[in-house]
Amino acid sequence: MLRAVKIGIVTESFLPQINGVTNSVLRILEHFRDRGHEAMVVAPGDGPAEYAGAPVMRVPAVPLPVYRSFPIALPTRQVDRALRDFRPDVVHLASPTVLGGMGAIAAQRLDVPAV
Repeated sequence: MLRAVKIGIVTESFLPQINGVTNSVLRILEHFRDRGHEAMVVAPGDGPAEYAGAPVMRVPAVPLPVYRSFPIALPTRQVDRALRDFRPDVVHLASPTVLGGMGAIAAQRLDVPAV
C-alpha cells in the first residue's frame, strides 16, 4: 500500500468561479480525499475556506480588467508561508500564471518538487 502524501495545490481559479481549471481541481481534491491523502489549496480571491476536507487559503486578488469575474492574485508572501506551514511532499500548480509562479518559487525555496 502506498503511503499518504501531502499535496499543496496552487490554483489560478477556484470556487466560486466555475471553469475547467476549477472543475479539475475539485476532482483531484476528491480523489486525494478518497485515497487518504492530505491536500491544501492556495487560491485567489474570496470563496469557500474548505473543499473535500482540504483547507483553502485565500490570497488577495483583483478582477481581470476584461474579464471581471476572474480574479488575478496579487504578489504576497502568504503563498510561501502557507506552503511552509503545510509542509507538502509535492506542489501541484493548476494552470499556473501569477499565483502559480509564486507557488513555483515557494516550492523551490522549500526544496519541494512542483508539477
